[in-house]
Amino acid sequence: MARLGFRISCVAITVLALLSGRAFANDQELAVSPDWQENFTEDVPVSGGVRVGIMSGATDVLVDPSGLRVFLGASDSPRLCVDILSVDGRYSAHLEYDVAGRAPGPYLLQFPTRRADSLGDYRADSLAVLAAYGENCGAERVRGLAVVAWQAVERLQQLTVFVGTGGARAQLLIPSSGGVLKVPCTDLDTAAPRVSYDAACTIQLTDDLRLRETVIRRRHFGSTLKDVPLPLVLP
Repeated sequence: MARLGFRISCVAITVLALLSGRAFANDQELAVSPDWQENFTEDVPVSGGVRVGIMSGATDVLVDPSGLRVFLGASDSPRLCVDILSVDGRYSAHLEYDVAGRAPGPYLLQFPTRRADSLGDYRADSLAVLAAYGENCGAERVRGLAVVAWQAVERLQQLTVFVGTGGARAQLLIPSSGGVLKVPCTDLDTAAPRVSYDAACTIQLTDDLRLRETVIRRRHFGSTLKDVPLPLVLP
């Protein structure tokens, strides 16, 4: 499975966003580092782990691999570490991009996949992408998570966070000026086997949300598990 270095067991996340109140200009392209990796297996897959992606756009459309883009926020990190994982656990990829000095906004991500035909059979909510800022992609600490999309997006209005619950009940906790917003996570509605992630949580964006302080809280058999940070960085 693709690596991001910050490995937190049992949680796999994708954030799908429709961006509100912020209009975007034409995308520039970020070149991928030459040592990118991908894997597609026909074997019985193993379950995923960790956070898997933050994405924007419609969730019920088929993926266009040439349309992958990121919405960079304000960050001093020089690297963007991108991991892609299918909900059925069969496909994974790891890519890295140099984002030093890049201004906030949308950028196309060069994605030279050799599996375009196979990926085109997945819906956007079944192929999760996690884009994390860091000094390097082997670092233990993630500096923030960017929003990604499989298609052009004009405005951000809501985020859908996909979570691998590991059988626990999950919710998002987001500090705001009015207290802490609690966002419940519900079972993911997909015909595909839910191996890598299995629940979805939808955030309606408002200006008072402190998204960088978002956490995932899970309860399993009456016990509260360790909170998982979800430091969202929007443009």
